[in-house]
Amino acid sequence: EKTKRMMELARALGVKVLTSHIGQIPEDPDAPEYRTATEALEEIGSYGDRIGVVFASETGPESGAALAQFLRDLKTKSIKANYDPANMVYHGFDPVQGVYDLGEFIVHTHAKDAIGPGPHRGEVPLGEGEVPWARYLRALREIGYDGYLTIEREVGEDPAADIVTAAKFLRRQLSNL
Repeated sequence: EKTKRMMELARALGVKVLTSHIGQIPEDPDAPEYRTATEALEEIGSYGDRIGVVFASETGPESGAALAQFLRDLKTKSIKANYDPANMVYHGFDPVQGVYDLGEFIVHTHAKDAIGPGPHRGEVPLGEGEVPWARYLRALREIGYDGYLTIEREVGEDPAADIVTAAKFLRRQLSNL
């Protein structure tokens, strides 16, 4: 019900996409947690279908292929993906392959960088991590994504300065495509 209220607020503000984390989707479609997630998201998605607001799950805890299969199994068109390449890297997934796996579902993206599993795992300033930006941005273009690249910086000594630097970095990357 809280998510539906947030979707109503989004609609009132003219926002078409609401993003959130949904937790990890179990790989086994017969698992009780899979059925619970399916039922909850189908209810949210059906509501989104009626009011014209998409609910986008943030990527990361599962592979792009696993999330794409879960989304295909839903009986609604309003549950999509908010693609975060850093979250994919955190969990040891290829952020470029994930774009291809989730292509039809990506309605929003984060521009965030990270170092993957290991002793130095974590978020880093854009361009200093393991996201292969040129390949990642090319993949987004190839699947037809032309939406926002929302810079997200959650840690660091000066996140505001990191965001300014990230915007410059992204402009350079995009100009080279």
